[in-house]
Amino acid sequence: MAILKGDSNNNKLNGGTGSDSLFGFDGKDT
Repeated sequence: MAILKGDSNNNKLNGGTGSDSLFGFDGKDT
């Protein structure tokens, strides 16, 4: 579940890659 800044859809606007962009993990919501 996305609990921080974003989800697997909108994180790309913040520089993530398929996850919560705060940590930029890959392939999942963090």
